[in-house]
Amino acid sequence: MIPAATREETTSARCAPEQRGPEQGDTETGVRYVRYRRGEVGESRRSIHVAMCMPDGLLASACGQTFQPGRMEDTTRGMPCLTCVHRLASAERTRASTRLVDEHGEHGLPR
Repeated sequence: MIPAATREETTSARCAPEQRGPEQGDTETGVRYVRYRRGEVGESRRSIHVAMCMPDGLLASACGQTFQPGRMEDTTRGMPCLTCVHRLASAERTRASTRLVDEHGEHGLPR
């Protein structure tokens, strides 16, 4: 058993935003940071996924996986899912490139 002083503070992942604090995700967009609860899968599969609640009650992650909320926990501590990180970084690069073209034109010159 993990001593209380070193135990991570986690809560069961639920799709109701009022059930979590801002440190566990973005309450305005519904973005959550979740991983499998201890004992659900092996430790190597307990990476942190960036997920959102879907209308059917499942959590859908940026890497394309879906999860049952009862098997997951909200947390921001641990190894991130590298596919989630890569897809979010790629999406941000695309948004930044579009913003630069909109602001400065296709060749980088001010409009």
